[in-house]
Amino acid sequence: MDKNKNNFQLVVIGGGSAGLSAIGLAHQLGLSGVALIEASDRLGGECLHAGCVPSKALIHASKAYPEDPVKAWDHVRASIAAIEQRSDNRAAVEAQGVTVFQGKARFVDAHTVQVGEALIKGKYILLATGSVPSVPPIPGLENIPYLTNESFFALDALPKSMLIVGGGPIGCELAGALSRFGVTVTLLQRGNRLLNRETPPVSEAVKMGLEAVGVRVVLNADTQQVEKTNEGIIVRYKNPNEQEVVAEQILIAAGRTPQVAGLNLEGIGVTTGDAGVIIDTYLRTSRRTIYAIGDVTPSPKFTHLAAQQAGLALRNMLAGPFKRSTTSLSPLPAITFTTPEVARFGIDSDTAVVQKLHVERLDYAEIDRAVTDQKDGFIEVVVGKKGDIVGATIVGERASEILSPLLVAARGGVPLSDLATTTFAYPTLASGINILASRYATSQTKQKISFKIAARGWRK
Repeated sequence: MDKNKNNFQLVVIGGGSAGLSAIGLAHQLGLSGVALIEASDRLGGECLHAGCVPSKALIHASKAYPEDPVKAWDHVRASIAAIEQRSDNRAAVEAQGVTVFQGKARFVDAHTVQVGEALIKGKYILLATGSVPSVPPIPGLENIPYLTNESFFALDALPKSMLIVGGGPIGCELAGALSRFGVTVTLLQRGNRLLNRETPPVSEAVKMGLEAVGVRVVLNADTQQVEKTNEGIIVRYKNPNEQEVVAEQILIAAGRTPQVAGLNLEGIGVTTGDAGVIIDTYLRTSRRTIYAIGDVTPSPKFTHLAAQQAGLALRNMLAGPFKRSTTSLSPLPAITFTTPEVARFGIDSDTAVVQKLHVERLDYAEIDRAVTDQKDGFIEVVVGKKGDIVGATIVGERASEILSPLLVAARGGVPLSDLATTTFAYPTLASGINILASRYATSQTKQKISFKIAARGWRK
């Protein structure tokens, strides 16, 4: 037997979006001796099979053909299959010169991982095992067939009624889509508003959007107990008095937990916490030859961040001790695909007030394309002391797309006033950025003129 058969330069654990991004970049860089370990019999991870892809496909289908849930479900599965067949499959990965091992990984030491009977050695090991749905300790939940986003997309048909526990992005996105199909949806949120990482006006806009399509939103709802009966699943909650709701099925959308179980990380000295595997600014764990990226770390759980981290981790592995990079990956966009969409990065308006920064705001009503399309919303841009863009929040149609020019400008240090002289196509929703920037530039010019007049003692 060849002693070097299972010796690699790089071993990636996890074939989800983070791991596959690392594999793809390793191939582009010409790195040989790469192995991928994946516990599931399919590549693509949560994002492809139970997260970003199917949820966005379902949202699209709920708007395109709300009267035909069967066609919608076919569209969801076809979307997954198209991406899986294009790139997220074993043959495509192996065509890049990668050796794929299917099975659960367990560390033997800082350079060795066991999968079944195989011992796989790597000069560097990249942890990209992702996350699993968080399940709160609700009494009775262990006795009923509850859903998470992972089991939800394995359903053969939509239920007549659904109770969703959790008012974060997953809960809000699925609540809106299901309701448009005619499913009776109740959304229980323990806090006093939805999407608690957003500002109150954003949370309220999403709540109104959900209620507009028929979702019953209950805030300050402390779930007390669940029980399966002949009538369906009964959920009891306090709001503030005890109440109950009956639904055919219950979906738990209470966030994500890093997937570290069974890896024996503690046994080899890799430090972990409640938020996942602890990493430094180079994305290294406490064992310097083991790096970690994506949902398994305390980093924000975004597919686009995991992809950027994959590139940074590989560059740091190859660069050597004196050329490693801690390049900031910000500004980091966060998108919630509700109706209206919510898109943001950097400092929000509430924080801007505390830091005494300027906030420039434009309502969609001032954008001609929004008027013709009958769309409501707003754009807010937070401006730094030097006129640079340090944050933005957009609520409304195509918010996720409109955010991109502001991201590029912020990353490049382009002042907001410079976007006033950038020609945006008309009529587009993105042209609202030009209107907002022009207003800001004009206000700054007026301030300068007023200052000069006052300084020189001129009179009008």
